[in-house]
This record gives sequence, C-alpha cells and structure tokens, in this order.
Amino acid sequence: MGKMPNHIRAKIFLPFESLSSFHEALKEAEIKKDVPTIILEEKAQEIDEILHFIRPGMRIEVTYFNKEDERYYTIDEVVTKIDNYLKLIYTINHRILFKNIRNIEIKECF
Repeated sequence: MGKMPNHIRAKIFLPFESLSSFHEALKEAEIKKDVPTIILEEKAQEIDEILHFIRPGMRIEVTYFNKEDERYYTIDEVVTKIDNYLKLIYTINHRILFKNIRNIEIKECF
C-alpha cells in the first residue's frame, strides 16, 4: 500500500468544529444583560407629558429598554411617527414602545 502525501495526511488532523453555533451561543450568553428598572410615578408622569407634546419632525433623545437583547439604548433621532393606539414612537431607525422608555427629552422642534 502506498504512502499518503503529507498535505492530505495533514488534513486528517485539522480540528473539526462541529459545534460552531454552540460556541457562538456561549459567547452570546456571556454578554451581560441589563435588568429593566421600574420607574417611579413622577418620572412616568413626566415621560407621559412629553409623549403627548411630541410631534413628527421633532428631534428627541430617548433612553429605552430593548427586550430583544435585554439592553438599554440612548438614541438622538428625529421622530417620524407617533402611534397612540399601539403606543409606539417611530424614529428614522427605531420603533420604541412607550412602556420601554426610561427617559425622553426634546432636543429640537421644527
């Protein structure tokens, strides 16, 4: 029987990564998640008053909790739409539920 060429033989001993998605899941689980805070009645009322004042075209800074990745984000963007029925505020790149807002400020009125 003939000898196997070294470059083919070397492939036999290369590491086999059968659980690559498992390792990715482990890395993702290591990322620290934020815990949603409960806002006080005063702050909730302040946020509600600002939400009633906001109109499309205004630039706002809003801090909100994203339930999908369990993280807080602060964005500074222009409001494109307010849906009081679904209780959503839309910006150029985001859709935020009123109940997930932790702080909101109006930066510019157009």
